[in-house]
Amino acid sequence: MKKIISILIFIPLLCTYLFASEELTGGILDDKVNSDHEDYGAYLIFGEVNDTLFFTSSRPVKNRRPIAMAAEIFFSVRPAADRMTKPINKGWGKAQRIVTEASRIAQFTRGSQALSSDRIIFAAERDMSTENASGTSYLFDLWQMTKRQDGFSLPEPIDEVNDVDAWDSQPALSTDGKTLFFISNREGGSGGLDIWYSVRDASGKWTAPLPVPNINTPGDEFSPHCGTDGRFYFSTNWDYEQNEKGDRGKDIYRADYNTINGVQLPVNPINLDDAIRKDAETYGLAIPGDIYYNSEADDEFPFITPDRTGIFITSNRESSYDKRDIYAFKLPKSRIMLRVLVREKILDANGNVLVPATLKSGLPLNIVDEASGVSKDILSGENYDVDADRTYRIEFTKFVEEECYQNKIEGPHEMKVLAARPWGPDTLYTVEALITRQKIEIPPIVFHSTDTLPYFITGYWYPNTSKNIGIYRQREASGFFDETGFVDSTGHDYDFISGRIDDVFAERIYKPLEELLPAFQDFCQDTLFLKVTIHGYTDPRGLSAGNEHPYRPQSRYKRVYGDETVEVGVDAKGSDLVIPNGIDMFKRKWPVDPNDKNGKWVSLPDEGEEGNVLLSKLRAYYTFVTFDRDMRERSPIYSQLRDNGRVILDAEGFGIDKDGYKERNLRDDPQSRRIEIYVDILRPEEISTHKRIKGGTELVMKSQLIQNEDTPVAPDKKVEAPEKKKVTEFNKPKKEEPKATIKIKEPKKPEDEPKMLTNQKPVKLEEIKPAKEIKENISKPPRPLDPPVDIPEKPKKIDLCWSLHYNNYEEKKGADDAADILRTHGVKDVRVEEYFDNFGTRSYRLRSGCYKTANDAAAEIKNLREAVNAIGLNSKPSIVR
Repeated sequence: MKKIISILIFIPLLCTYLFASEELTGGILDDKVNSDHEDYGAYLIFGEVNDTLFFTSSRPVKNRRPIAMAAEIFFSVRPAADRMTKPINKGWGKAQRIVTEASRIAQFTRGSQALSSDRIIFAAERDMSTENASGTSYLFDLWQMTKRQDGFSLPEPIDEVNDVDAWDSQPALSTDGKTLFFISNREGGSGGLDIWYSVRDASGKWTAPLPVPNINTPGDEFSPHCGTDGRFYFSTNWDYEQNEKGDRGKDIYRADYNTINGVQLPVNPINLDDAIRKDAETYGLAIPGDIYYNSEADDEFPFITPDRTGIFITSNRESSYDKRDIYAFKLPKSRIMLRVLVREKILDANGNVLVPATLKSGLPLNIVDEASGVSKDILSGENYDVDADRTYRIEFTKFVEEECYQNKIEGPHEMKVLAARPWGPDTLYTVEALITRQKIEIPPIVFHSTDTLPYFITGYWYPNTSKNIGIYRQREASGFFDETGFVDSTGHDYDFISGRIDDVFAERIYKPLEELLPAFQDFCQDTLFLKVTIHGYTDPRGLSAGNEHPYRPQSRYKRVYGDETVEVGVDAKGSDLVIPNGIDMFKRKWPVDPNDKNGKWVSLPDEGEEGNVLLSKLRAYYTFVTFDRDMRERSPIYSQLRDNGRVILDAEGFGIDKDGYKERNLRDDPQSRRIEIYVDILRPEEISTHKRIKGGTELVMKSQLIQNEDTPVAPDKKVEAPEKKKVTEFNKPKKEEPKATIKIKEPKKPEDEPKMLTNQKPVKLEEIKPAKEIKENISKPPRPLDPPVDIPEKPKKIDLCWSLHYNNYEEKKGADDAADILRTHGVKDVRVEEYFDNFGTRSYRLRSGCYKTANDAAAEIKNLREAVNAIGLNSKPSIVR
């Protein structure tokens, strides 16, 4: 049996940290980076081996043109592994100057820079050496170097952006590289230095710059930066709350984005310290007293690290160095979440689908940060915070390495996921895993009585064990067989033979099963079932009339079955087959209800084979009674399984042993009075489909297979036509009419509860009664109802879609009021969802829509600007699944 788990039923829970919350640390970089000169404009690039920090410095260098305000681009590196082990401001190597001898810009002043995958943009002094140059020598322009196959092009001024009579500097590129932000004092702004933007069109040209709305003020705005966390950062000397120029120098601000005329532009600026404090509260962190991002001095040039965990700034606050210096601090984590979805599919041993791919939540998983090696136990279907630009390895060992299973991941042997840079402050990466789970095959116990021992007395139904022979002798002495002339114990020394049969049963059935049973308690007691299949046979003779044993003349010509009434399945037409006490075993037909002579009649296959079919069915039934009695005495584990409804019986009688007759050509053949016993270990999903047919072949009932169009059966796996064999189970409670416990039923559906064995009470020596009393009072021992069995329900189909999530509310009224506002603005399918986190805290989520794809949901966001503003949100809705 193979089990495939593929991962979308999920229960939203409070997002917890994947790794332990880190303390906020940081501060000024040491003298390997900073100097007593101007050091500013940090820009960090992560590498596999080393991280590289670029910045601009006015420190003296050789062969520089002696002008008043010279600056060069420098870089410093540190091992990438230090990200995990050192504070963000520690471990940086000695700064080195970037030398560009081939560039005509080498001799001129360079300012801050912006990098993308296909270009480098930087600010530098206008090239006054050409005859077309205008302006003064201290005006700055923006320059760019584009990427080529052989490296980068020579620097060229961005003429469509630069203003010949203005100061253009401090470039910043959007995360997609298509929008350029920069600082300029050109005309058309709000006053002083303002932030402008230009968009790269389809031809690669930059459009005419426009001032950024909502941000620029009569004061000065500096050093824009498009953070990897999906926010916009800049510095200003304006106090937005007081709407006047501030009195504490420049402060860094953070803003969200909004789409304006098709371009993502910043809105709603908030002081960085206020924003960080709010983040820290959200993520449960405390900001140390010696950590502050803004100061009474000038703070500018913010840069968010690629993994969003830190910020570099430039400040002239008091330090051991002169002028401006570079600082770096850890940030509270903005949320980027990872959800692992596991899907389970169940196959039989031949690759046929029994249960289609079904989403499972709550399966134990392990996730490892590849860079640091830090791991965390998680559950499938739940959200966990991770860091950007990190590769995580998903391990399934928590449930894959169960002792009951052999498992593998379907597809790549290792499941890894790269949590790339987020597209917003709350980003969810969903990973689906397909896992193959294959049951560790516990070999069945198979017993065929193929030796020459007579396992049954001629005509009798209990196997010849010592206990059964003892009961037989007592019955015989009491007259139990006075009307059962076909039972004859004179042909062999059955008392001696019974000892040998005891040994055979013990060595080949009971002891192997006792060795197997601890597996139920050790690791699979709640998932495995014990199925006992017993097939009975007779020798080729028909039932005798009692002529062969003159020692019991009173039974001559009588063929009455004198034991308890039992139900032994169905006949060839599917009718119930009950062998009642007192029946003439030689009959080929009899009414189902012995008290209704005109009722439905039962017909045996092969016209009864002169009673042999009935006798073979009785032998199968009473062999289980013997097996069950002996195993209860030998094994408390078996008794516990039996009492818990985890033992299933399939008993069948096939009449004459025709194969034995062909082989030995004997009519009086003790070897053909035989049985076959099979003990199989099954999982719940196998119960309704497992069957051993005549000869012991293990058959899976194909009619129960469930095919799924997205997980078809492998082309090399042949699916046979449904088998019409029926499953036998000892499990029904007693009815008023005397119908006993063996019955063949149609295969049950997977969601049906399988019926278990009733508690068959064997006949004890002290309970033997005279034959006459037995006939007059055929009472049966009480049979308790079987305990319920926890069989998984058939999985329900889960329809998933993408929705828009607006906000969370502590009170339902706030959520309902916001929902009403959205509805008045024409938003469709607005709903408030009640939500409980891990700690039982209640909140309410405001959502709308149900879209087939995330793109459909994103397209709808463009139409919701007025609605979002109406409910007072500062950011657009997020897309959730």
